[in-house]
Amino acid sequence: MSKPFAINIIELTILLKELSARFNLDSLRQEISACESFASSPAKIDIAVFGRFKAGKSSF
Repeated sequence: MSKPFAINIIELTILLKELSARFNLDSLRQEISACESFASSPAKIDIAVFGRFKAGKSSF
């Protein structure tokens, strides 16, 4: 199940590279490169959201 998600991230980074080049957004180059590196690695991210009861965590 994580494989299709990884493919979408890679496609997204390609699109971001094209858009940043088109609009001369050189400041995004390092961030896009970091996203590409992470998307091509087998690493996973675990996310936990903490907060008060009925504080909108599930909407996050």
